[in-house]
Amino acid sequence: MSKVAIALLLCILSMDSFAQAKDPSSDCLMRLKDDDRFTLLFAKMPMDISKGQPIEVMADSSKVSIKEKSQLSVFVKEGQACYESGTDWRQKNYPAEANSLMISYTVDVLSAMADLYAGKMTYGEVAKYRAKRMAEFQVSINSVVQQIKSKQATDAAQAKLVQDEVRLQKERLQHESDMAEVQQRQERELAYQQQEESRRSAALQFFFAQRLQTQAQPIYQIQQPPRSLVTNCSTSGGMTSCTTR
Repeated sequence: MSKVAIALLLCILSMDSFAQAKDPSSDCLMRLKDDDRFTLLFAKMPMDISKGQPIEVMADSSKVSIKEKSQLSVFVKEGQACYESGTDWRQKNYPAEANSLMISYTVDVLSAMADLYAGKMTYGEVAKYRAKRMAEFQVSINSVVQQIKSKQATDAAQAKLVQDEVRLQKERLQHESDMAEVQQRQERELAYQQQEESRRSAALQFFFAQRLQTQAQPIYQIQQPPRSLVTNCSTSGGMTSCTTR
């Protein structure tokens, strides 16, 4: 697979869910792009076609030479190894639709390179085929990305609705709890007032009962016992006088 396919995915799919990691294939393919072993091959078949290809390349009617065949064989082998080094990562981080598109693109481009190697296609025909498949690939990837963004927006809206519902439910429960606490406090205060009223009423009833009992008791006067009188008499000068006490 050409470096541009992975570069395109890394750019187009650079959303939050893909931003924390990097496809291992990318660095590997970048190293191949700068590898001097493929200078002759890349002069006729640029590795990076993300910005288009020179008209001279697309008009090239020459076929691969023996030396170029050797470079093409090594490049395809090492490019495949680079691509496969990121397979597990892509399966974990890219949606299935994107992986399917990449596999389809890879198979088609490798098929064209095989025809170039076999002398069935010229460099210009391969260049035009790659340009066509890249355009189709980009349209398909854009569609996948749009679907992902749409789903993410829908999921985010749904998640917000759920969060709002949870928040409102918590607020309702808190309100009900507060109201229940107020009611319990009022009931305790009412019960205390009733107890106090009962105590006051019992105290008044006891007071009046004691008062009525006191008023109903007869009043007895304590009579003094009769006093004993003692008479003393004395005689003086032929006269007798007596004193009673």
